[in-house]
Amino acid sequence: MTKKSLEEFNQPVNQLVSPREQEDQEIQVRWDKCDVYLTLGKSTYDACVISDICYPGIVMVPEEEREGGIGTKLLNKLVEILKERGVKTIFHHVVSLEGLMLISKKLNQPTRNYYFNDEKEVTFDEAVEIMQKKKSDGEQDDSTIMITTITDLDQIK
Repeated sequence: MTKKSLEEFNQPVNQLVSPREQEDQEIQVRWDKCDVYLTLGKSTYDACVISDICYPGIVMVPEEEREGGIGTKLLNKLVEILKERGVKTIFHHVVSLEGLMLISKKLNQPTRNYYFNDEKEVTFDEAVEIMQKKKSDGEQDDSTIMITTITDLDQIK
């Protein structure tokens, strides 16, 4: 038995959520003026929408829910509701390697620019290196180390 399966075995039954149950759960969406809140299980994602620009917060996915693409589901739902509201741009402040990879892979557009701490333009590989170093240095909670990028929703299918 692997360490992971042993840990799952030792959890109370009512805390386990199968991938199928995750698929069946509906993402809850709540608006409060210009803020939108998305929830799926214990995972959350929030954003602020001003005019036709979205400023997303951080996708928060607890360790026990990290498998099954919950972050992707929340991001896809955000894009769907933003397009319905006529939002054209998402202005990302990425503070984690996982967030950088999620945006770059799931919000694929022909060209994308990356900026380190809103100033210096960097390549995607340099952005990954910066986020990897941040993670390996144990600085995951340091929000002053970030990569900024913009998604043009008209370029997303």
